[in-house]
Amino acid sequence: MVCPPGSSGFEVDSGGVKVRVKCEDGTAVYELEAVGESQEVIKEKAELLTYAMSLIRGVGLEINSFTTTPQPMSDGKATVHAEMTVRTKYQLDITEYVNETLIRRAMELMNKFKNALRNPNINKKAEELLRIVRWWALGDLDTDPVDKFLKFFVAFEMLASLMGYKGKSGDSWAEEFCNDYGLTCEFEGMRVNRTRNLIMHEPGKERDQAEEVARKHADEFGREVFKAIRRVIGEELGIGV
Repeated sequence: MVCPPGSSGFEVDSGGVKVRVKCEDGTAVYELEAVGESQEVIKEKAELLTYAMSLIRGVGLEINSFTTTPQPMSDGKATVHAEMTVRTKYQLDITEYVNETLIRRAMELMNKFKNALRNPNINKKAEELLRIVRWWALGDLDTDPVDKFLKFFVAFEMLASLMGYKGKSGDSWAEEFCNDYGLTCEFEGMRVNRTRNLIMHEPGKERDQAEEVARKHADEFGREVFKAIRRVIGEELGIGV
């Protein structure tokens, strides 16, 4: 994400975890710090923070690099620093610069996801939903419209499967899922599942037509999938985004 001009960064402390935002040439570099936690736990929190920021802003984010540095303390515990650079596909509008409010919201959502992953009643759904968020983010980051559409479709198909539509409704699963969730899933008279199938399996004129539909409507389809993801996270995990 992008830092405001002239900003050197700031720090947010929540629940024993600190997030420092360092602004380097207008780009935000995030540093996480926690006492007495393993590198694996810190990495998990870094990933959850990235998912949280993606969901809050509706912009695909991913960790470009991740390094940790344990620092022993006098009481035998260790402070673990983790630094990550988060990549975004484009610069945000001036009103969407990274700020303390955004980071605090993301940290709160990060902790809710962490709790959901520890809850035996919902941890499997939480794992699957976060995997779906990752596929959506990968689609949003992709610069090729057809590849973008296909990654959005992976997230869409996984979400419909999680909610029990795929497998019980035959070929109509996508239509039923879209109708029940109020999604636009047909572009230029072609359902998204047919568009995907033609791209993957039907070389020739029909495939060319499907690829053109995907190019023109990938971002629109992505917004519909994103809307469904946020709704399902609220319904299945009880976590409002």
